[in-house]
Amino acid sequence: MRFRMIMILSVMAILGGCSGEAEVFNDENIRFAITDAKSNGGLSSHTIKISNKTGFELQNLSLELRVPTAEGNSEKFNEVVLRVPEEFTIDSGETKKFRFLDTDIGDVGHTDLEELIIELNGNASKGNTETPFGIVGSLLALSGSP
Repeated sequence: MRFRMIMILSVMAILGGCSGEAEVFNDENIRFAITDAKSNGGLSSHTIKISNKTGFELQNLSLELRVPTAEGNSEKFNEVVLRVPEEFTIDSGETKKFRFLDTDIGDVGHTDLEELIIELNGNASKGNTETPFGIVGSLLALSGSP
């Protein structure tokens, strides 16, 4: 009887220890926002904010922004590509900011920042688990704005 009770308790302890679910990485918990500000010289500066609400550390990140630009009042659009030159990390709960000026885009007319395309690639890390991910989309779609 005692042996049987020990076996039952052992099995329950093993099953109870294995029942925890591993946290799953969800890239929808990476939030994007952009702010505009005027500098003293009259140039517009834009700040991209990336907030990590995933519960994972985001490592080896590369960021690329593709900005559609229009020449004057024409229907012709060009695309300017801006890249963050070095890989970076965003800890869980942290927000990183990246600023660019209109002069970074060039003197090609107006830009439609709602159509800004963001590409973020890297790894989500927690403990010994590392999950590669990539996000590509317009600022409008990724910010969750209606």
